[in-house]
Amino acid sequence: MSVVREWLDDAGNPIDITQVKQNDLVVARITLNPNGHSYENIAIEDLLPAGLEIENPNLDTAQSLPWLKDKFDWCARRDIRDDRILLFTRPVSGASVFCYLARAVTPGKFLVPPVSAECMYDPDIRSVTSQTEMIITK
Repeated sequence: MSVVREWLDDAGNPIDITQVKQNDLVVARITLNPNGHSYENIAIEDLLPAGLEIENPNLDTAQSLPWLKDKFDWCARRDIRDDRILLFTRPVSGASVFCYLARAVTPGKFLVPPVSAECMYDPDIRSVTSQTEMIITK
């Protein structure tokens, strides 16, 4: 199993996360690939860098992007917190994508923690990305 996070702009193009401007809207795209297997009960944890805040899709004030449709039926539950998003899957057998919006709110240099995916009842099946750095400027 493998999990990957990509950072996109509001048009869906990849961005350089060392050149994000304060108040920019960024899209985090998480791709889960079971690599030819079928898995159930996968938990994905995506910790945010300190300079970002998740745009809560349940609020009327949240911005939405027309190309970003809410077609995440493989995701049984999502839990949005101040510092992370947790995703819990239904059974998956093919590559699955989940996107969420975040806003760059605080200028500075921030550690981007790794995203991880793990079978909840078989912790030997897991994937973790490497950590990177995000720079948010005024």
